[in-house]
Amino acid sequence: MARTRRIALVPATSVAIALSLAALAACGGETTPELDTLFRVADFELTDQDGAAFQVSSLDDQVWVASFLFTSCGATCPTLAGQLSNLQSRLSGYRGRVHIVSITVDPAHDDAATLRSYGERFSRDPAMWTFLTGDPRPVREVLQRAFLQPDPERREIEAAPGYDVFHGTSVLLIDRTRTCRGVFSLGGEGMDTLVRAIEHLL
Repeated sequence: MARTRRIALVPATSVAIALSLAALAACGGETTPELDTLFRVADFELTDQDGAAFQVSSLDDQVWVASFLFTSCGATCPTLAGQLSNLQSRLSGYRGRVHIVSITVDPAHDDAATLRSYGERFSRDPAMWTFLTGDPRPVREVLQRAFLQPDPERREIEAAPGYDVFHGTSVLLIDRTRTCRGVFSLGGEGMDTLVRAIEHLL
């Protein structure tokens, strides 16, 4: 079974995120989460699941969720994609105001057509959920520079497809000014907390 390690961020940001998560954990119930200002997502351009150029500026004035996965992952990624599909359904009333972005950590394998087919497995609404890929080097640069993610680490494993790409399964919440406001797990009560946070930012 593929293993997953948590997102590693630069030290100063890690401290801010830890404080943000502590505040979110203390909320409980239906209390509106208190969100910190962690970092601003830098400009970038990649390729979407239809093969078209995608600029992050197209999401300005929307609240969006950034996630990281790859299509040949047999363990954590299908669970994450299923959770994102659930999130999409729960936010359908905010269509046009909220978006989900999933960036592959395995761009050498995940071309546009592969991502489009993968999204269809999880009932992707094209107006609410975008998958992104590109040449490996630009994708790595976007992960590191725009989202402060580590360089995805690929290792050989015995199970199909013969390798795993170690990455985090938490998602980032980005506000309408393209500022990251928190890191969320979608398991347990995390989904409810994220939905309340999104509604608060709207």
